[in-house]
Amino acid sequence: MTVQVLYRFPVSALQRELPCSWLLQEGNGGLLAVACCGNLVSTAPFTGTLSWYLLDIATRSLVKEARAPHLLTDIDALHLAHDAPTATWVVGSLEFLDDTFSSHALVRLIREDENGQAMLSAPLFDDPANDMAPIGPIFALQASGKRCTLLYSKPDIDCVSTPAICLGQIDLTTGHVEQSIIAYADSALACYQEDSALLLLLVPRVGNASQEGQAVFTGVTHYWGFSVAGYSRDFHIENWYHDLDLRLPAGQSPVLQGNSDFEWLGINAAAIPGPFLAEKGQETFVVGITMMDIFDRPYEDGHTSEEASWITNHVETLFCIDTHGKVIQTCTDAIGLRVQLCRVQATVVGVDLLKGQWRL
Repeated sequence: MTVQVLYRFPVSALQRELPCSWLLQEGNGGLLAVACCGNLVSTAPFTGTLSWYLLDIATRSLVKEARAPHLLTDIDALHLAHDAPTATWVVGSLEFLDDTFSSHALVRLIREDENGQAMLSAPLFDDPANDMAPIGPIFALQASGKRCTLLYSKPDIDCVSTPAICLGQIDLTTGHVEQSIIAYADSALACYQEDSALLLLLVPRVGNASQEGQAVFTGVTHYWGFSVAGYSRDFHIENWYHDLDLRLPAGQSPVLQGNSDFEWLGINAAAIPGPFLAEKGQETFVVGITMMDIFDRPYEDGHTSEEASWITNHVETLFCIDTHGKVIQTCTDAIGLRVQLCRVQATVVGVDLLKGQWRL
């Protein structure tokens, strides 16, 4: 195995700040698209260059490129999607804009001018964060059937309540934009099959999950739970919704606000497209979830994932569910932290961390 340089991007780093870039392969064409931000200028007003490149892997050549200077102070995330019917590339981002002093969820298109040159459009979708609250992460950006969808988290003002899971939809031919809220959750995970999507939601709930549970967070939340829902691939239609019989006491410490990383709470999840059920002609998803009550462990100077993996007070589930919301199979064996899943033909393979050991 060798590593070969396919292309060297003309992007510079400033003060050890590396540009963020995400890659996406386009179908069977052997083309690779890259979006990145670089060449930052630190003098006021802050400016940067949002760049897009389309490379031919076979010839190692640059096919097209587009650049757009704009005011910014930070780009938190970049995502790419491609709509085959309209041959349109879509760039989704989370940015802190210097001219509004606010974080925004944005969507731009790669378009061609009258000379056939690629260019980045002005934002077709622009949703600013609520006051004193962050926005994001982006859970999904996809384009198909001449439509683009952006799925992202939008916390309430001052993060005082459960964040909204927002859906932005753009008609790529007319530019018409629709916005909606499809759920409320502290974190989410999206997974796709050919014509359907699964959304796994981590939700704070009210209940009597623990006799020792105290009023924490906003004073009413007592335990964490998961919900799972099935949608059309563009999230336009909800087909089914289930609250999983899986819960974890909230403990006596407030929840970390901001990012979607709940590992310090001992809550991990993974979802992948599952095996195809030939006898039923049905597609499936496989979901793995682990919830450990790490508040039982003395905090002291913190703890590692390996130390947390020894905790015996935990709940978990690993199941296969079809695209109609019917659970096909459930595994009763324990799974640990850092669960990751993949599918090899009809076999599901996973990795986890349990009792200090990594397992395959």
